[in-house]
Amino acid sequence: ADKVKVYTSAEIIEFKAQFLGDVSTSYCENSSNPAKFDELPSLTSMTDSLKLQVYERGGNAIVMKQCGIVNYPSCVVYFECNGDAYAIDSGF
Repeated sequence: ADKVKVYTSAEIIEFKAQFLGDVSTSYCENSSNPAKFDELPSLTSMTDSLKLQVYERGGNAIVMKQCGIVNYPSCVVYFECNGDAYAIDSGF
């Protein structure tokens, strides 16, 4: 995942980049036990999960679309992160 860099949508158009599709990850905590909230994933770990998905698709770049807490009826806390996976031609 270290080989995948984060770009803005404005930056990615500067490259000869091939769109590889959407990537997403989520986490639902449905327990209201306060001790469970100490185990919530960090935004960094969520971003790393997306980077790994990009890398597994053969990509080396990601444009983050949104990442954070989202209201979800069956979860006490629900995190969702998503982005667009790209492969940038390094010969460019």
